[in-house]
Formats: sequence, C-alpha cells, structure tokens
Amino acid sequence: MKDADIILWIMDNRRLIESTQKPTKEEMTMVFKIANLVDTSQTHKMTNCGRCYESAKRAIMRNNPTLFE
Repeated sequence: MKDADIILWIMDNRRLIESTQKPTKEEMTMVFKIANLVDTSQTHKMTNCGRCYESAKRAIMRNNPTLFE
C-alpha cells in the first residue's frame, strides 16, 4: 500500500478514527493494516478487542498528526 493510498483512506475515514463509532469488518481490517504500516514500534493484531482497536487508531493519529489538526 502506497503512502498516498494510506493518506487518502485516513482522510476518507477520519470521522471513524476520531470517534467511538463501531467499524465494519472491512474498516477494522484497514485500521489494523494501516496502524501496522505507520507504527513499526509494535504489532497491531487484528482482534475484536476494543482496547486493541483504540490503540491502533491512536497509533494512526500519533504517526499522522497533520491529518488530525
């Protein structure tokens, strides 16, 4: 996945990342996939755990701060 694709997906789904909205299976898969690409300090495993999902969303926001201003 290219950087431009990642940024485009984040911008299209910014509301999902910033909220507590329940994601679809596809959205959750993309959140974990992007979190693993942007945050190499840890592995974000695809689970139904709410805490793991929030951690993946925080990793995306932390590693792309200019997209969430």
